[in-house]
Amino acid sequence: TVTTYAELDSGTSRLAGSLEAAGFARGDRIGALMENSPEMVGVWLATLRAGCVFVPFNTALRGEMLGYQLHNSGVRLLFVDSSLLGNLEGLSLEGVRVVVNKVGEGLMGFGAEGGPTHVPVRVDRSDPAVVLYTSGTTGSPKGVVLPHYAFINRVMEIERIVHLRGDDVLYNSLPLYHTSGKVMTWRKRECRKPVMRWRVRPVVVWRARVTGAAMASRLGATIIRRRCCTMCAGK
Repeated sequence: TVTTYAELDSGTSRLAGSLEAAGFARGDRIGALMENSPEMVGVWLATLRAGCVFVPFNTALRGEMLGYQLHNSGVRLLFVDSSLLGNLEGLSLEGVRVVVNKVGEGLMGFGAEGGPTHVPVRVDRSDPAVVLYTSGTTGSPKGVVLPHYAFINRVMEIERIVHLRGDDVLYNSLPLYHTSGKVMTWRKRECRKPVMRWRVRPVVVWRARVTGAAMASRLGATIIRRRCCTMCAGK
């Protein structure tokens, strides 16, 4: 899927306007249970554009763990892929509006109110931008609040270390609910574009029993073919 900057700007403008029309304001938390996709990126950027805080959830979560994070985070609106609606079964969603993203049809019943000239809400560098939850292996997952400057600083540091140029392409195979996946989607204007593998879940790789050598071979072939800079991360 190829999206131009003009299309991305127009789409996020409309969605940000819709968030404001629905009563969401600076500091409100907007959740997403979505796979990597253009829609996921659009929801994320529109949330920030409206001055709200983006809270992505691990797409493998369901049941008690997902319910805990939903209510602990304080999200009032949740965007969810139609393929992941089953993860919400049995959960109390009182006070949380759910908007379904259906492939090919977009965000059903949401996003038409905004216009293409929405003015981004002014925020401070120290304002919360994203809340990411820890794995919870040693206790209840903790919501880590990341301010806007955390992403700005990390992108600038990566650019400095990797020496990104204007014709570089960034390859991102990491999930957007992971901090490194998010950083690789941000980029400075000098870098041409990020390349993302849409709708790829880590669990699919494990189920397919892909060996480390095979995965490295596939990734290497893609990097060479697309002339990409790439970034990997641990858990």
